[in-house]
Amino acid sequence: FAVYGEGDQLFEAAVAGLLRERGFTLALLESNTGGELAERFHSLLNGQDPLVWDKVIRSAFELADGGPDEIVSQAGARWVAEQVRLAVASAPDSDVVTLAVCGTSDSAAGPYGAYRGETFVAVGLGDALTVKRIDVGGVDELARRWSGNGALNELRLRLMTASGSAPGTP
Repeated sequence: FAVYGEGDQLFEAAVAGLLRERGFTLALLESNTGGELAERFHSLLNGQDPLVWDKVIRSAFELADGGPDEIVSQAGARWVAEQVRLAVASAPDSDVVTLAVCGTSDSAAGPYGAYRGETFVAVGLGDALTVKRIDVGGVDELARRWSGNGALNELRLRLMTASGSAPGTP
């Protein structure tokens, strides 16, 4: 399985295919990527879009009361992912995977910015909720793409690990 798809296949199409093969849909929350991942999924043809819920936030206050002051942290991303789980818990499709992308939203951050920033990606799959730090954040086009692809790759790895198809992945 190629990380970015095979041939002309887009990375998001490859991830959507994995979700579909395993009978899952996706609930997505984005911060620094600004809705770019949702747009990438929505642009897939032939009903390949796996999203059943998506939202863009800048702070925890936009999601629910009682959240952390900062979502760009391990605990913040975990809290956000738990709120997404609660938001979709009553959805008729109970096989919903949650993906929360919480990153530095400073325009000075980025791969070639004044500082790199960071993004935390939380994946909720079944009873498991994993959070991984990606060493880049920011809101410019390159930072959004790197953070977004890192989030898609983390989701891909979690899906493959859960099914036992990714030898050597944590």
